[in-house]
Amino acid sequence: MPFSQLFTILFPFVLQIEKLNLGSNRFHGTIPSELGRLFNLKRVALQNNEVSGTIPTEVGLLSKVEYINIRTNNLVGTLPSELGLCQQMNYFSVSTNKMTGTIPSELFLCVHLEKLNFPGNDFTGTIPSSISQLQQLNARKSFKQLQ
Repeated sequence: MPFSQLFTILFPFVLQIEKLNLGSNRFHGTIPSELGRLFNLKRVALQNNEVSGTIPTEVGLLSKVEYINIRTNNLVGTLPSELGLCQQMNYFSVSTNKMTGTIPSELFLCVHLEKLNFPGNDFTGTIPSSISQLQQLNARKSFKQLQ
């Protein structure tokens, strides 16, 4: 079942949800922009599916989100700079996708980040200098693939 179709069906019932754990379900399709309207979300786990397309900019509306795991899918495009609006985020994994472009410096505005996972993509450029603001980040593990 396409993830966006499932999401459309469930949306009216999940407005207050805090955890969206849908990993390893063979979902396909795109991440719907309506995900950004689930303002109480603290955890988004969509790993190990067949989700494609881009990460919608509306993810930046998830001001309470602490954990985003969208690794091992078929996502393409660039990381949206709006991820920097997720000020409570401490974990972000987008490894093993088909992402391209540079890592937006806005991501490092999430001062609570402890773990970032990027391997298995085609990111280019340098690590933004704003990484120095992240005192809790284990940079050695997070950026091993970029060395």
